[in-house]
Amino acid sequence: MKGTCVLLAMHWPAFREGLGALLRACDGLEVVGVAATADEAMSLARGAPLDVLLIDQHMPGALRAASGIREIHPEVAVIVLVDRLDPDQAARLAAAGATGFPLSEVGWDGFPGALRRLSGRRTSSQRAGDGQAGGPSPRICTPHRPKASDALTAREVDILQHLAEGRTAKQIASALAVTEGTVKTHVRHILQKLGARNRTQAIADALRHGVIR
Repeated sequence: MKGTCVLLAMHWPAFREGLGALLRACDGLEVVGVAATADEAMSLARGAPLDVLLIDQHMPGALRAASGIREIHPEVAVIVLVDRLDPDQAARLAAAGATGFPLSEVGWDGFPGALRRLSGRRTSSQRAGDGQAGGPSPRICTPHRPKASDALTAREVDILQHLAEGRTAKQIASALAVTEGTVKTHVRHILQKLGARNRTQAIADALRHGVIR
């Protein structure tokens, strides 16, 4: 297997699938597994070559999984996606051998390159034996979209929540007692308001700003 081997562990289905597709399309990155739970991530890690664990802070047991996977792969770079990184959180992540990566620090298109830089920084640090278990990630200054989530209506937020939980337009229409066409119109308006190119990007923005959970 060529390239940097990445295990992806994400709580939200749409975010998990979208990020997995993005990373699979990148040269130099190999997605060796995609997990929906901490236990599944640890199980996949036992049978796969692994350079980077990319895990979502909102996944129950995320830090437990990070610690457990580092016991299996001591040199793995553990990168936790966070809404924002504060000193207390940085300390907790460092104790688990992880680096925190604030989603607001980089645009969607710049994410794969940022992941490569962070994973290289972590593995080099570990192999050098400098005694640093982790810590906050370096700031990666690339343009990203301004916050526009305040412009969303209550119905649009409801639809975004359904999308984040992996439901289709047809399923959302049934749940909200509206037509499928109405749902698609709302989705189009959501993308326009958030300046997002697709649903996955819109969900990532909404999670980052606390619009949905």
